[in-house]
Amino acid sequence: MADPNATRRHTVTNSRLLATALVAVLASGTFAHAQTAPVPPAPPFMDVTMLLKHLSSLGFGDVREIERKSDKLYEVTARDAEGLRWEMSVDARTGEILRKEPD
Repeated sequence: MADPNATRRHTVTNSRLLATALVAVLASGTFAHAQTAPVPPAPPFMDVTMLLKHLSSLGFGDVREIERKSDKLYEVTARDAEGLRWEMSVDARTGEILRKEPD
C-alpha cells in the first residue's frame, strides 16, 4: 500500500523547489537589469569662456589662439606664468592638457 503522506511530501517538496526557483529568477532579473543600466552621456564640451577660466586656473594666460579641432579637442596657444608660449592640445570635455609643446 502506498504511503498517503508521500503525495503530501512530494507536493511540499515541489512547492519549495518552485519557490526557490522563483526567487532565483527574480534575483537574476534584478541583477541583469543592474548590469544593463544605460551609461550616462559624456559631459558636454567646454565653451571658450569655460576653457579660458580653466586654463587660467592652471596658470596659463595671454591666450593668443583657440581653435576647435573637433567635438573632443581644442588647439590652444597661450603663455604660462613664466611667460613661455605653449601650443597645446586640450580635451574639450575635461580641459585636460593632452599635448604641450613650446611655440
